[in-house]
Parts: sequence; structure tokens; C-alpha cells
Amino acid sequence: HNDPGELQPRFGQVAATQATRQAFAASVVTFLRQYGFDGLDLDWEYPVAPDRGGTSADYGNYVLLCQELHAQFDAAPEDFLLTMAVPVGYASQYFDFIGLSQYLDWFNLMSYDLHGTWDSPKIIGAHTDMDEIETYIADYFEGIPGNKMVLGLATYGRTYTLADPACASPGCAFVGAGAATSCIQSPGLVSLFEIKDMIAAGQYDAVAYDEDSKSMYMSHDLFYASYDATESFVEKRAFASSECMRGTMVWAVDMSQDENPTVDGGNSSPVAPTPIVPTPVTPAPVTAAPVTSAPVEGCNNAEKMTVRFGYFQSWAQWRTPNCLPINVYNVNTNGYTHLAYSFAKVGADLLISPWNPSDVNEYVPFNNLKVANPGLKTLIAIGGWSHNDPGELQPRFGQVAATQATRQAFAASVVTFLRQYGFDGLDLDWEYPVAPDRGGTSADYGNYVLLCQELHAQFDAAPEDFLLTMAVPVGYASQYFDFIGLSQYLDWFNLMSYDLHGTWDSPKIIGAHTDMDEIETYIADYFEGIPGNKMVLGLATYGRTYTLADPACASPGCAFVGAGAATSCIQSPGLVSLFEIKDMIAAGQYDAVAYDEDSKSMYMSHDLFYASYDATESFVEKRAFASSECMRGTMVWAVDMSQDENPTVDGGNSSPVAPTPIVPTPVTPAPVTAAPVTSAPVEGCNNAEKMTVRFGYFQSWAQWRTPNCLPINVYNVNTNGYTHLAYSFAKVGADLLISPWNPSDVNEYVPFNNLKVANPGLKTLIAIGG
Repeated sequence: HNDPGELQPRFGQVAATQATRQAFAASVVTFLRQYGFDGLDLDWEYPVAPDRGGTSADYGNYVLLCQELHAQFDAAPEDFLLTMAVPVGYASQYFDFIGLSQYLDWFNLMSYDLHGTWDSPKIIGAHTDMDEIETYIADYFEGIPGNKMVLGLATYGRTYTLADPACASPGCAFVGAGAATSCIQSPGLVSLFEIKDMIAAGQYDAVAYDEDSKSMYMSHDLFYASYDATESFVEKRAFASSECMRGTMVWAVDMSQDENPTVDGGNSSPVAPTPIVPTPVTPAPVTAAPVTSAPVEGCNNAEKMTVRFGYFQSWAQWRTPNCLPINVYNVNTNGYTHLAYSFAKVGADLLISPWNPSDVNEYVPFNNLKVANPGLKTLIAIGGWSHNDPGELQPRFGQVAATQATRQAFAASVVTFLRQYGFDGLDLDWEYPVAPDRGGTSADYGNYVLLCQELHAQFDAAPEDFLLTMAVPVGYASQYFDFIGLSQYLDWFNLMSYDLHGTWDSPKIIGAHTDMDEIETYIADYFEGIPGNKMVLGLATYGRTYTLADPACASPGCAFVGAGAATSCIQSPGLVSLFEIKDMIAAGQYDAVAYDEDSKSMYMSHDLFYASYDATESFVEKRAFASSECMRGTMVWAVDMSQDENPTVDGGNSSPVAPTPIVPTPVTPAPVTAAPVTSAPVEGCNNAEKMTVRFGYFQSWAQWRTPNCLPINVYNVNTNGYTHLAYSFAKVGADLLISPWNPSDVNEYVPFNNLKVANPGLKTLIAIGG
């Protein structure tokens, strides 16, 4: 399908836009219903790869294609399967396995063709080398749970012409492909049934099991074949079981009709099974819903706009008496569903730690806010902007995320911390992974996903229902996050949809730091494929301030010369709290206060002072946007900078400026009794699913083999022992919809699916691509 020619670009074209993805997915649903298949197996070989017609855009687009298929499959009353054949080898680099995994039932790992006559130098390698398979899986599939992987077994061999018949083992030289066999008729390739025939006829000089690669080889004169048989199949099944995989799959069932390598013992049916001609199943009429009716992933009305999240700045308690000092006793809880104490840090031991030693005295009273506010959840936020400022803290997030050992230890310390102080969850705020100017490296991109995977695993293993959320930028820094990969392990993202502009801008032209148009654009660009119930929109209770170049030009688009002067309370040039803005306006210290229709935000000016901010009218606009996107809710940075207003609540005003301190019945911290790090469960090691899949691909062209070459068709294909069979292949048509590879294939679909009549429990899929 991805050889040079008219079919090569089509997978990329299908995946490129939302419209083509929706149309393709709708055509698949129609196809499965019409012919009676139970699912789709995707086999794009390969996205991204330049020598296979790929482009860099394929990497993310393939995830989005699977997201759309998953959405339409979920909306269908049938329980359709979605699987994917993926390479185990150099081409694994072209797949976003973490992102893809959340939308697939499992990956079918093509753990074969690791070596062949394409190798340079021309030294024989085992095409199913077990050591190499293990290494590639460890390198490329880290973070993928075992129940998302099905290990591939090959019922064919790769053949060579030896340079010297006296050197006929792995590591010897070859001069080219082995001669084409009489049945498969393809140089360099031989079926398992042909190998068995050669051995049975005595046409061999050596047949041996190679301990190093855990595979078989045989030779005869200058002919050499690398392959698997019973002993090596047993080794591979044992490996799959040890990794808690979902099962094993075979390419292809028709190249070893008397053996099912997915079953212990192997032999499961006679060579020439009696043809099965079951009661016909009439194809269902084509009644697929229009493409435009496909639901939006994550638009969950039960969860929509249910989160009202607030961050509390622990240092707000140190403000002077006339600057609204807020502490853990009088923080505004009214209307909030979640409050996060900001911040903890990553300690020198790479475990979670209080930012200041005195913070531990505030944790219990902060969590006691729940006593007076039933239903309130509290989280500890870790990180923040200054955590990644140059200094001793800067590298620590990267160090924590870098290895499995440090991730496990950190996650275990978090579970201990939450239990000890009574928090309900963790909010991660690494600003930012990857970013060179923030101490990041390229390894952070994948490692942050793995860190969340480990936290998720240990949280899942705990009896408490701990939350895991993440503060993420909406802007240029969004490029540093694998949102698709991260999303599967988080309850939601807290979108920092503010600070889009400030005095760091060049040229020095004023922009709205909460510009709604820009927020919408960034979310569309960077968060495509993230369901609404995984997003909580940020609202800022502070403004960004400027010193105007000319007081006569005081609106968005005007020039500035630097940061606005530090205010008396926040005392940071370029920053002002919402309560200070309100005080200025109440005191008449302004020349203009206006709502900017273009950015859907507020601004005010006084002489050379200018502030961009949000207030009631613009908060309403942003909440409306969040609701229109079916988001989980809204969040505020920070609750203590607008104590008399909760921007997440319609109307805003929700408590007096100086609330009565809440001093509830103390909650005694729980003793530290966290389980050892080594006891953390491995994500996806599900004994109920482990080794339950025995998947076989059927090559539809096997029917055209000559009578002495075991022709196999849809009536006599070996079903014994298999749980799933895939008909190979369909293609992407010129209209970018699923299509039979050949028009005559449609005559085989119903009898292929009728195999289920004689085999209750068997599932059938259509494989597309190849």
C-alpha cells in the first residue's frame, strides 16, 4: 500500500484533516456493518518515513485519525475493535505509541523482519532475534501497558544465498537473497510449510536452534533460512507472558496451516481441513449516519463545567495588612470545587518536598477547609515558574522523570505525602519540559509522559481516589508537551490561558495577556484530539502592566517602553492584582477603563500606567467559550488576588472581602505508611486479559497458490485456537474511504465472517494497508 504508486499518499491524505478523518471513519463503520466484520486493523507502513511516502505531519495525524475512529466506534451500538499493526525495529520511531495507545484496543507488534537481504554489511542475522525484539520493545514501547501489546510470530522465513556453504550459521556472509521457492515464488522468502517439506524430504545439511537469537535456521548447499518453529515459538510466547501482554498474533495463518503458533503445542488442525460452508449471513444494509453527526470526543454533559478550580498562593499570607493578606484559614472557598496549595518542590533527593519547612504547619489547616465545605477537594501543586528559574531546583523535574527508578521513588513519595497531610491529589506544574531556556532537554518530552504513567499507576493501586492534574501553557510553550500521551494518565489539564503578552514582547506593542482569539487559536493548534472533559480553562485574577510610550495612545496595539511600575501590594513591575485594579478604579485613579471587543478582555490606564486584565464581562465570555467546547470547567490563578470574586462562578461575587477565619476541628495527619517503591504495580499487567488474544492474519491471495502449494481460501482457513482473524487487505480508495483491494474481494467477506458460525467467540477484522 505504501510502495511508490497511487496508493502511497492515501493514508497521509486521510489523516491530514478533520473532514477526511471523519469521512473515512464513517465509511469504516458502514463497511464493518455491511459485511459483518467486528473491527478494523490499521497497517500503515509507515507514517513519517520519507522512503515510504511519509511526512512529519503523519506523526500527530495518525493519532488524530485513531481518535476519530475511536469516537465513531464508541458512538456505534456495536462493540467494534480497533487494532494496529506496528513495526518492532528502526521504523518504530515513526509512531507516537503513547498517543495512539489511548484509542486502540491493542498493538499487533510486527516482531519479525529484523534482518534480511537488505542488511549491510551482508552478514546473516536472525529475522526474529529475541534479544533484539526485547531491546526494541524496551526502547520504543516504554510506558505502553502489557495489555495493549500482542506479540507477533512469523510463519515464514527469510532466506539467503551463502557466500560459503562451509559457513552456514548466524554471523556468516551472504551474497544475496535465497532462490525463490516453488510455492511462495519470492526471492528471500519461504513459508513454514515449505521449510517443513524440505526437512521431511531430507533436503538440508543443517537444522538447528540458535540459543543467542532464540530462533531456528536451516541450510542446504548455498540456501540458508532463518525462521521460527515450535521451540522458538514457545520462547516467544513465554516472553509475551512475562511482559503481561494481551497475547500473540501470527503472520500469516495460511503459511502454516497445520500449526497455530499462538497455542502451546502448536498443532491444532489437519493440513487439509474440511471446508466450512455455514449458514449464510446476509450483509446488513448500508445505513451509516452522516459524517457530520459523529460525536465530539469527550463532550460529556455529566462532567461539562463541573470543575471550579482555584490555586492558592501560600506566600499571600505575607502581604501587609492593607494588601489583603490571605492565609489557609481565610482563603475564599465559596463556589470552588477544588483548591490547590501552591507550591511544593522536588527535593534534593528527587522526592516531593515542602517548598519551605514551615509549610507543613499549613497543610492540615488548609485541608481542614473541607470540613466546612463538603465536596471540596484539595491538591498540592508542585513546581511553578520559579522552580525552573536558573538555580539548584531547575534540573530536578528532568532528573525525576529521567529513569524508571526515580519515577517510581517520586510517585511513592507523593502517595506518602498526600496521605500524611490529607490532600486529595497532585497538580504538576513543570514550566517547562524540553524548553532550552528553562533547563529542558529533548528527553523531557517523552519522560514527562512516563512520569505521569508511573504516578497514575501508583495512584490507581492506592485505595484513595487520588486526582492527578497538570498546569500547562497555552501559547508558544505548548509545543513542549505531548498532550495526547499525557492525557491518558491525567484527570485533566489546567490550561494556563493567560500571559500571552507582557513586557517581554518584541516589538514593544501592547497585547492583551488573555486575548480570547489567541487562546482559541492556540487550543485549536496544540490541543487537537484532547477531549473537552480533559481541559479546564484558566482565568487570571491579575493583570499585566506596561509603561506607555505615549499616554495619548492607551489601548491594545499602542507602544510601550517597559513594565508598569510595581504596585504597593504585589510589588512586582509588570504585574497587578485584580483587587488592586478595583481599588484604583474605586478611587478614581484612571483615565480609561474599557472592554476590548477584539480580545474579549479589559484594560485600564492612568497617565503612563496601563493594565491588561479580565473582570466580570470578560470572565463571562471565557466561561461561555469553555462551555461551548464541552470543557470540564474553569480554574483561577489565583484565588487570593481577587478574594471578593470567584471568576469560575456566574455573577462572580461569592464571599465578603474579609471572610471570617475558618478554624475547623483539626484533622490529625496520617502516619507515613507508604508501600515500598518496588511494590508499585506495572501499568496494564491485567491477569484477566493476559495472553487471552490469539490473533491471525489471513492473506487473501493464498487462494491463488497452485494445488501442491496449500492454497487456502475463506472456507478452509485454519480457525482452530484463534480468537481473532483478520482478512488482509482492504485499501484506502481514491475517494479516501475504505475500499476492497480488489472488487472480487466483496464476494469473500461474508463467507469469511461466516467462519464465526462454526467458531463461537471468534472475532473477525478487516485489515487495511500492508
